Amino acid sequence: MTIEDYNSDYTGHWGEHTVPVSSASGYIHFKDLSSGGGGTGLQGIQHIFAGAADGTVHETYWGGGNALTTWQIASLGSPVTAVSARTSNGVFHVYSGTQAGTVYETYWGGGNALTTWQVASIGSPVTSISTQITPDGVQHVYTGASNGTVHETYWGSGNSLTTWQIASFGSSVNALSTQVDNGVQHVYSGTQAGTVHESYWGGGNALTTWQIASLGSAVTSVDSRITPDTVQHVYSGSQGGSVYETYWGNGNSLTTWQAAHFSSPVKGISTQISTGVQHIYAGNADGTVHETYWGGGNSLTTWQIASLGSAVNSVSSQITSDSVQHVYTGTADDLLHETYWGNGNALTTWQPADLGSPVDAVQSLIT
Repeated sequence: MTIEDYNSDYTGHWGEHTVPVSSASGYIHFKDLSSGGGGTGLQGIQHIFAGAADGTVHETYWGGGNALTTWQIASLGSPVTAVSARTSNGVFHVYSGTQAGTVYETYWGGGNALTTWQVASIGSPVTSISTQITPDGVQHVYTGASNGTVHETYWGSGNSLTTWQIASFGSSVNALSTQVDNGVQHVYSGTQAGTVHESYWGGGNALTTWQIASLGSAVTSVDSRITPDTVQHVYSGSQGGSVYETYWGNGNSLTTWQAAHFSSPVKGISTQISTGVQHIYAGNADGTVHETYWGGGNSLTTWQIASLGSAVNSVSSQITSDSVQHVYTGTADDLLHETYWGNGNALTTWQPADLGSPVDAVQSLIT
């Protein structure tokens, strides 16, 4: 049987789990259907985790009865170039990569005091990070580095802390995205040379890396989805100002197409798929933010949702269960912004925080 859920990983994504009927038992836990504030239909607490050039990591949160609050959760001694965040069993986990090549986990909650520890040293500046916490409790941290390597660091559930090299591309890995599906780990990497690769293993597959696209311009950002029909979708933003989708699987041959083009380099993207509509949110070096969407009866459409006056270094997004779209951005002038619209809300952009240092990485969660 196949179970579909929303927000099981607290990242605002739809998920799918397939289990044999003979082993399916349990109950449905409507944990997220609280009537809490924020108009999200969830408990309503929005969280932005941000890494800055001064080496600090902050959380900004609001909603669900909480006033707008920003606090420093770590100071790592080197510019923070990449951030990822997860929650599991009431614990917040924030993973950070630095210019010094170190990787850290900061965690708190669920009875744990705020703790930061170093989980890896890659030997080259960390340029990108992606994470998963699998149902067996193992934490997986995937890192891309400026020397062209991709590593996984994992621990938990009886596994000692382990770091190993997944791939080496000969060109800086500027962006990573990951998925775990039916026991297979997928790592999608975008490089300075303009190529996009998938590395996968597990579920009976040996470690395999192959090139899925060549975009003709440095890849600056990558996001991914595996839809319930088993089609893999990899979205890429480029230095040349274009946004692409590459997809394959379930009878689809490997296909790359250009979804949008802008007059300014794309520095960050985030994606969502909701009710059959694919959404790409792109932040540009000229300070603009755009949404591109299609599917579910919509023709391909791109429109500008914000102009922030400073280079947009990173983008994260959520679509909440009330159909409100939330786009979070970090900019070179030290600021965090949220842009939201839908379900009766007019297009609105506001500034939740000024971190006092250029924001190079953002990640959002809704709990």
